[in-house]
Amino acid sequence: MVTFILALVTRGQDSSFYFRTSDSVQLFVRIAGKGKPCLFVHGGPGSTSKYFEAVAASALLEQEMKMIYFDQRGSGRSGSAANQDYSLSRFEKDMEELRAFLNISQWMVMGHSFAGLMITPYAYHYPNSVSALILVNATLHLETSIQNQIAAGLDILGIKDSTSFFGNIHDMMGQFSKVHEALGKKQLSYKMMFRSQNDLELSNAVSASIGNWNRDFASRALFITDYRQDFTVITPHIKIPVLIISGSRDWAIGPKHHLSWKFPNARRSIYEGGHAPFQEDPLWFYQQISTFIQHI
Repeated sequence: MVTFILALVTRGQDSSFYFRTSDSVQLFVRIAGKGKPCLFVHGGPGSTSKYFEAVAASALLEQEMKMIYFDQRGSGRSGSAANQDYSLSRFEKDMEELRAFLNISQWMVMGHSFAGLMITPYAYHYPNSVSALILVNATLHLETSIQNQIAAGLDILGIKDSTSFFGNIHDMMGQFSKVHEALGKKQLSYKMMFRSQNDLELSNAVSASIGNWNRDFASRALFITDYRQDFTVITPHIKIPVLIISGSRDWAIGPKHHLSWKFPNARRSIYEGGHAPFQEDPLWFYQQISTFIQHI
């Protein structure tokens, strides 16, 4: 049975609660604002929606949209799956069960980063549930983005001879891990996504403000085959309006990755920056979405 578990905060248009899925996972949900409903799906993988909820851009969006934030199963403030079901179909079912519980016939769905791998197939499999997609610095093919991170990381590190750097590490995930380890040691990780180390620390501090959080899905996500699929191939079949926001210096995803997407009804907005335009330029970010929703 899908049930509403516990109201934590109710304040005007702002409420937070735990929602129990049909397989008894408690998901943290927060609803704020008014207008057309929009579900925000966080990235990570396995992070928390807090990093988006707390920025000025979300407050602006809440003036025009009813924003529905939730932490995915095994992530942030939500519980873990006792049966360890972190499959794509189960995540899609979580979203559907939440939509039905909230008595929403259709909602817009906004996803950041890794969430592109969740919300794009969700829109494909549940076309009657989604009125529009907003893909924010998202990936639709994990391997493409990982390979981009490896190449960008080598460039940031100033490494010309990748063969010597990697040695006997030939698998993609091993190379990915070594690049990120080297970036971390040199305090250059921020260059993959942000303008400065301060911007990275701010983002991390916002997420950390929730206290000890669930990292169960984060520890598993990159090894689950569901998320290794190339979802660019289904984009021609998703007919709803789609807003694509991409960063010209977003090395975490790849600034040209979105060019392979073939949504028939897509609008593109290019941010002259990295992976988190909602944090770095909230007004610009809000304006892109505000303009988009006025035409759907």
